[in-house]
Amino acid sequence: KKGNSIRIGPIAIRESKKGYLVYNLKTNKQIARTFCKTAAVAIAKSGKVNEIVALDNQIMKHFNDCLFYKNTMKTSKNETSRVAAENRYETSSDKTHDLKQKLDHYIFD
Repeated sequence: KKGNSIRIGPIAIRESKKGYLVYNLKTNKQIARTFCKTAAVAIAKSGKVNEIVALDNQIMKHFNDCLFYKNTMKTSKNETSRVAAENRYETSSDKTHDLKQKLDHYIFD
């Protein structure tokens, strides 16, 4: 970590309002924009941009679904809706966790 960025070889990762930006410092060009830091580090370590961005998009989708279901569980007055949201929350949360583990394989293998 150096300043407001993480550097891994010729790659720099910077946090922005919309996620993480991955730059190649040799060419001074942006490689990707990711939702989570794990995906940005995986791109820097492996270089497999398209595969990792696809996983990152799935993580973002399930994360946002979790936020929606959590809000539904908190605010719904209908017991059926609350139970359905709870089940869907657990499913999306598990998928998010599994996808993050797949990203970890890009980093640590």
